Amino acid sequence: MPAMVVGHNFTCLRRKINHIAAFSTEFKGWGLEDSFFGAEMIAKGNFVIPVLSSGVYHINHPPRSGSNEVKQKELHRNFKKYNSLLKGYYSSEMCIRDRDNDKTSSLEAQDSYERSFFEHVCTTLGIDSKLDEIMQERIKEIRYALFPGTVEILQALKDTGSFLGIITNGRPSRRRILDQLNISHFFENDALYISDECGMTKSDPQLFSKVAHDHPESELFLCDDEPAIIKIAQSCGWKTMYINHTQEGYLPIQKYLDEY
Repeated sequence: MPAMVVGHNFTCLRRKINHIAAFSTEFKGWGLEDSFFGAEMIAKGNFVIPVLSSGVYHINHPPRSGSNEVKQKELHRNFKKYNSLLKGYYSSEMCIRDRDNDKTSSLEAQDSYERSFFEHVCTTLGIDSKLDEIMQERIKEIRYALFPGTVEILQALKDTGSFLGIITNGRPSRRRILDQLNISHFFENDALYISDECGMTKSDPQLFSKVAHDHPESELFLCDDEPAIIKIAQSCGWKTMYINHTQEGYLPIQKYLDEY
C-alpha cells in the first residue's frame, strides 16, 4: 500500500503532513522517498485510498541520475535505507501493523478485523452501502502472479515424492492466494507456516526450529530468494538453495532434480 503513494500524483491534508517530516532527506538519488512517506502516513493511522481513475501528464526526459545504471544503483541503495528506516517503526508503538498481528491469527479473525477496518473507512467517507461490495471485491481480487515455470517445478518436485510446505510472512489470506493461483494442492496443509498464524516472522530462527520440531522425520530443505533467510535456515541446520528469479530462475532446482 505505501507504494501506491506516488510523488507526482497524490493529495493529503496539510495538517496530516505536519505530523511527520514530509519527504525524508535520508534518501539520496532516485526512488522510494514517496513510498516511505506513504508508510509513515499509514503508521500514523491514515488511510491510503487509490484513485485509479486519476491521470497525470509526464514529460519524457533522460534519467536525472545520468544513466539508467546509476539510477538502478540509487534505487538499490534507497531500498536498503527504506528497510532500515522501517525497522524503526516496527520497533515502536507507532506501527499499527505490528500491533494488529495478534488480531489476524486465523482467516476468520482476519476477515472480521478487515471488515471492521473497512466499515470505519466507509463510514468516514459516507459510503456505508458499499461495504459488502468492497469486501467481496477484496476477497476476489487477484493481486499476485506466478513466476514462469512455477507450476512445472512444483509438479516435478511433487513427482519425486517430496513433502512440500511454505514459510511466508503475511496474513492467513495467503491461503486464499494459493487457491487463486491454483497451486494449493501441491502443499501439505500442516506444512503451511504463515507469520500471523504462527506469531513468528520468517526471519525468526525459532520458526525454522518449530518446523523441524513439527516434522522430525523430514530432511529439511529451503529454497528462497532472500540471502538473509537462507543464512538463518542454515544456522538452524537446514539444507538450502538460493533462487534468483532475475537470473537463473528455477534452474538450480531443475539441476538438483536432474541429479536426484
